[in-house]
Amino acid sequence: MSSSKSSSVPSEYLVSDALSRGIEASLINVSVGFVVGGLSAVVLRGRGGTFRKAVAGLGAGIGLGSGWAKTSKEIEGLWK
Repeated sequence: MSSSKSSSVPSEYLVSDALSRGIEASLINVSVGFVVGGLSAVVLRGRGGTFRKAVAGLGAGIGLGSGWAKTSKEIEGLWK
């Protein structure tokens, strides 16, 4: 019964739903990456503020990349 329900839903809604979940997961991953990167910079005792910003930015970038990869795989999986 669930297969007939999913086939009656237009693909635009499936993609929209996947993107909504992906954006939500990406925001969470960016936030966690930023916090973990910032805490890592404090633990590594970087002398300057630039070092802390760079490490926090690296963590946020890794979080964004992770969220994008998951979203991309989910969207590709819709047509397989």
